[in-house]
Amino acid sequence: EEVAKDLPEKIFIETALRLSESEANGYEEVKTRSAAANPTSAHLATLGYLRMYCCHPNLPSIVDLLGGPRTEDFGKIERLDQIISEIALSEEKLLIFTTYMDMSDRLCKHISSKFGCPTWAINGTTEINQRQTIIDTFSKTKGIAALVINPRAGGSGLNITAANHVIMYNPEWNPALEMQAIAR
Repeated sequence: EEVAKDLPEKIFIETALRLSESEANGYEEVKTRSAAANPTSAHLATLGYLRMYCCHPNLPSIVDLLGGPRTEDFGKIERLDQIISEIALSEEKLLIFTTYMDMSDRLCKHISSKFGCPTWAINGTTEINQRQTIIDTFSKTKGIAALVINPRAGGSGLNITAANHVIMYNPEWNPALEMQAIAR
């Protein structure tokens, strides 16, 4: 609001997704196994695992906890694909925020493969001096492009005004952090 006063007003669309029966069963299995594996910190550890599971059941930490991968089909990815398909029709740009590096990697591979569009990531492994270069390249790209970013990795001073759409793939613990990320 203070930096780019010429931007249009934000429109928020919150989408709640229901887990399928098999996804709900996996969720319960994660809850049970995490509590058993972390008896001294069961509640906090379990919340962390459940947050990861709700990103994708095949993230490495979840696969380790459950003793193997689950199906590649996941309702949240299917809904994301529907949203990106709509964005692709307009050839617009999107930011996707996710906390987890493994999810960031998965999203980048999935989006570039499925939609054939350039996709970049900024996360904790991205050198600080490379972040603005990635944003500049993303901004100059014609047509649909995606930038998957960790809400904590952007740093202050980064403005990503080329994107018309922002997706918070997984909610943050701190709503102020989410709002700051969206405002970028």
